[in-house]
Formats: sequence, C-alpha cells, structure tokens
Amino acid sequence: MTAHFSHTMVALSNDRPRQVHLVWAAAAVGIAAWSIWFFTAPLTLYASSQSAHVEALGAAHAIDVPMAGELLSLRAALGLAVQPGDVIAELDATEVRLRLAEAQAALSGLESKFEHLGRQIEARQSQRQNELASAEAAAAVAETHNDEAIAALEFARGRSERLGQLAKAGGTSAADVLKATAEVDALTATQKGWVSEVLRIRLDANARDAQAAAEIEGLSNDRAAIAADIDTAKTTIALTEREVARHIIRAPIAGRIGDVGSLRPGGFVAIGERLATIVPDGVVIIAATFAPSEALGRIRLGQPATFHLDGVGLHDVQAVPAAVSAVASEVRDNAIRVELTMDRGIPGVAALQHGQPGALEIAVEDTTPAGLIMRVTGLVVGR
Repeated sequence: MTAHFSHTMVALSNDRPRQVHLVWAAAAVGIAAWSIWFFTAPLTLYASSQSAHVEALGAAHAIDVPMAGELLSLRAALGLAVQPGDVIAELDATEVRLRLAEAQAALSGLESKFEHLGRQIEARQSQRQNELASAEAAAAVAETHNDEAIAALEFARGRSERLGQLAKAGGTSAADVLKATAEVDALTATQKGWVSEVLRIRLDANARDAQAAAEIEGLSNDRAAIAADIDTAKTTIALTEREVARHIIRAPIAGRIGDVGSLRPGGFVAIGERLATIVPDGVVIIAATFAPSEALGRIRLGQPATFHLDGVGLHDVQAVPAAVSAVASEVRDNAIRVELTMDRGIPGVAALQHGQPGALEIAVEDTTPAGLIMRVTGLVVGR
C-alpha cells in the first residue's frame, strides 16, 4: 500500500511541470489573441437620434380656414389624391355673393349711362358742325348780297355824278338829280344792312358754337366722372370676387391628404382652424434630430445609417439602409436636424409614407476596443 502511494507521488511529481507549461502556454496564447483583438478589432460607433420619421421631399402643406364662417362642405379623406385647384372645402358666402350681385348691377347701370353720354356727345358734336356749316352758308349768301349791293351802289353813284354834271350844263332836270341821289342813299343803306347781316350771322354762329362747346364739355365731364365710377365698381367687383373665391378652399399642390381635422360640415369654424394636410407625392427622405453633442463634428455627409421603422404592417421592410445627405449648421430647439436619403430600389421603400416614425442610427466612427476604453477613461477623468 505504502509502495503504491509512493509511486503515485513520484508520478505526480514527474507530471506537474508539463501541465504547468501547458497552462502557461494556453494563457499566453489567450492573452496574445485578446491583445490582438483589443488593439486591432474594428468597432463601429453609432449616434442614436432623438427622433426620426419619414418625410416627403417637398414640404407638407397645411390647409387652414382663411376666415370664420359656416362650413358648407368638406371633401377631404385620408389618402385621397388631389390635384392643384381641387376643392377641399367651401364656406358659406351668401352675403358676399349678394354684395357681388349688387356691385355687378351698379356696374351695368354705369356702363349704360357711359354709353348714353357717348351717344349724346357724338350727336351734339354733329349738331355743332351742322350749325357752323349753316351759319357759314348764311354768311356767304349775305356776303354775296353785300357784293351785289356794292356793285349797284357804285353804278348808282356814277349815274348820280353824271346827272349832276348834266344838270349844271342844263342837260337834265334837278328832279332827275335828286332821284339819282336818293337811289344812291337807298343802295348805301342796303349795302350797310348786308354788312350788318354778315356780322350778325357770324356773331350768332360764334355764340351758338360756344354754347355747344360748353354743353359738350359738360357731357364729357359727366362721362369722365362715370368712367371713374366704373373703374371703382370694377375694383369693388374684383375684390368681392376674390372674397367669394376665398370661401372656396382649394388644394394648392398635388399630393394626398395626410391628415384631416375634426371639423364637420354645418358647423361654425374659426379663422386658422386646420382642415387638412396635403403631403406631396414623390421622393421621401428620413428627417431626424440629434443632440448637439452627438452631431457636431461627428455626423458628416455620406455616412451610412440604418432607419428602424416603428410599428407593424410595413410590408417587408423594417430596417432601411440610408446615407446622410444634409446636416444643419445651426442648433434649433437644442437639436441638430439631419436628412438622409434611401435607395428606392430596396423592396418596400417605395411604400413608405410621410410621417412614419422610427429610430435612426448613424455610423459616425470606426475605432478599436482599446481606443474606446481610452476615450471612456478620458471622459470619466475629465468629468
């Protein structure tokens, strides 16, 4: 028994150095492998977003009530496709339409007066021209008679002078001389009468022409005043039509209804209440916000990221690869906005819709475990 125990102790004593060497060799290999991993293994650091969601590349357009009034109709349903100009809602515009009809009737009356005055001015101008032509003709006739009277007077004067010379020579009687003198006086009076007639005709024509000019000027002034009233009425109608158009709320852009308010037809709505939101069709991006300490100096254009969608029923896409396309340069609400693009060729990306939420991780740096430990140690010591 004693012999067996002694042999065993000798055997154990002979085996111990080899086992120790194996243990130390295994430990050395493990330490070497761990050291290689600790100093060379790639380790990617990620920045996590405060918030992230899918966003249409064109900004969503909110449709608010432009004025207070009764809501007559609302043509907005979630997902409904709309085009620019499609009617979304209509407010009661009865009072405004009545004012528009009144203004249009007033404009029609003013235009009728304007045209009537135009015809009056044309008629008065034509009458004025006719009166001038008639007066000119009468003056011409009077001047003709005056010329005839002058000729007769010259002949009578010559005859009277000859009879006077004959009477001195005893060749005629004094009665004939007196008769000839009386005829000269009569023709002289007649000639002066025709001169006065020509002057009277011209003065009367000038007076009538001045009166006609004054009447035409008065009619023109009335017409100009009505023209100004017509311009005012047209402006009023244009403003009223614009006010009527404001009661019909139309889609400003093409897209789909992404949100509908709680308003219902028949109720009174206040100015500024939200009717619906139109999300434009087209390319969607990922919009996320990061804490300034996470983003400043770390997030750059082109960095890869992964967008994890929230919820279920998102077809065959849950994690979407993306790349940083824009980084805000200013802090707003204690956050930095970052925009990312997605490859639309990835299955399911084309089905993403504006507003779908999720979480975003951006690969901001590649380091090693040793570098990470040194950084954490530095932060702890710094604090």
